[in-house]
Amino acid sequence: MESTTPVPNAEVQPDADMDQAMADLLKASRWMKFLSIIGFVFFGLAAIGAVLLLFAPQGSLPAAILTFFIIVFISPVLYLFNYANGIQKHQRTATPETLEAAFENQRKLWMYYGIVMLVIFIAMLGLVAFLGVNYTEALKHLR
Repeated sequence: MESTTPVPNAEVQPDADMDQAMADLLKASRWMKFLSIIGFVFFGLAAIGAVLLLFAPQGSLPAAILTFFIIVFISPVLYLFNYANGIQKHQRTATPETLEAAFENQRKLWMYYGIVMLVIFIAMLGLVAFLGVNYTEALKHLR
């Protein structure tokens, strides 16, 4: 674990450190933008697939499931895209507001993923409880 206490007599170059941090953020923002565009393309293809599934025999349930996943997971891709754009805009304007807006989108992205993971965890617990109750009921009938 790193120590966060300042070291006496150490040379501190906040401008150089901040410039390097911004350069790293800018590099990362290019990848974020690339991944979000890939996500938008994926969701576009999934939407086309959902529409085509509507014309397949008994395809309405898979189309509904696919549409549900598109609706649920488009938001984090949008937050990632806005975060990347915000970092790039901050590079051009260098105003605190643009950086704050970018980090607000990052906060929303991780909050969204946290909520999704919490919902999945609760659903898994519910599934385990359901299977446990059904297993014990099945054992009762075997006796």
